[in-house]
Amino acid sequence: MNKMRAVMEEIQIHYQGSRLLFMEEMNEEFTARNISAKTVMNTCAGRKRAYTETKKDADLLRPTGKELQLAGDAILGEVMWRILDQADEPYILVFDADRVFTGKNRESLLAIIEVKRHPEIEGFFSEKEGMFYHSMVKKIKNGKIAEIGSWKGSSASFIGRTAGRNNTELNCVDWWTGSLDWERERRRKIENQDIETEFRNNMEERGIKVNVLKGTSVDGAKRFEDGTLDLVFIDASHDFDSVWGDLAAWYPKIKSGGTLSGHNYDSHENVKKAADKFAAENGLEIKRGPGSIWFAKKDI
Repeated sequence: MNKMRAVMEEIQIHYQGSRLLFMEEMNEEFTARNISAKTVMNTCAGRKRAYTETKKDADLLRPTGKELQLAGDAILGEVMWRILDQADEPYILVFDADRVFTGKNRESLLAIIEVKRHPEIEGFFSEKEGMFYHSMVKKIKNGKIAEIGSWKGSSASFIGRTAGRNNTELNCVDWWTGSLDWERERRRKIENQDIETEFRNNMEERGIKVNVLKGTSVDGAKRFEDGTLDLVFIDASHDFDSVWGDLAAWYPKIKSGGTLSGHNYDSHENVKKAADKFAAENGLEIKRGPGSIWFAKKDI
């Protein structure tokens, strides 16, 4: 960062229980604001904030010690995480390390981060899978992606804000009545739930802008021109015919050099069979991400 910077940044970051995602999004916010100096941080509860309403007086808040200096990727200590997990209104103060240890606290304050905490969204995505999905979306700038099968938004919550930062359009396709391969008892348990509204609320609360396309996967694909999508991620019904239909409908929509990807490659035999057969017939090489994620690049 330019150390003559006079403007203090005010940043809002959403925290839904994944520390890895929070740290990644904090680094993305720093990059977007050209904050590249070594920094130290202080996490505090909102009711104990020691700066004025103009948020320019931080002299009464002492940043963490030199052992928590950041030399690239941000690192938070366990005490700081406890505050983020438990405080009613958690904030993070970000200081320029080179200035703060010369006693210039006021001048060293680079940013105030308001942390918006949310419960983890119920779903079928692990943190490792979510972060891999995030890494794929992070590479896409000014693009367009489609997620097929979003349910309550667990997977979309790992990518939505990053897509927004990159001016990438996120389209979520679902009919919110459950997968075709679900057994009757599982369907009965959700028949009185409004899953679509829950999804929409989860996205809005977490600051995620999404185009909601309610309907079947095949009908959703018809809304896009061929060769216009950078990434298609399929996580809908898991029976062979449904997966095959999803792949056949969405693959033409992907641009050259784009990515076809999906979930449940290991956990559902028919997903693997359909993906392997489709890849073989279309000259694709399936590669593996963590957990049950698979992906293949469309040749340029």
